[in-house]
Amino acid sequence: VRACDARGKIDGRTLKAQTMMLIGMINYTYIWYDPAGPVTPEEYAALVSGTYLGGLKA
Repeated sequence: VRACDARGKIDGRTLKAQTMMLIGMINYTYIWYDPAGPVTPEEYAALVSGTYLGGLKA
């Protein structure tokens, strides 16, 4: 998040909010994620990073 801020990709005023959003997406995975389910850990990591970083580019 700081790297995106340094490159001017996000408004510095929202740095804390952006950071907390990312942490929230990752931290609560243990509540619902089932490793035996249809999404592998690698796929989930790609989904989170793609969703988050793609959103920063929008």
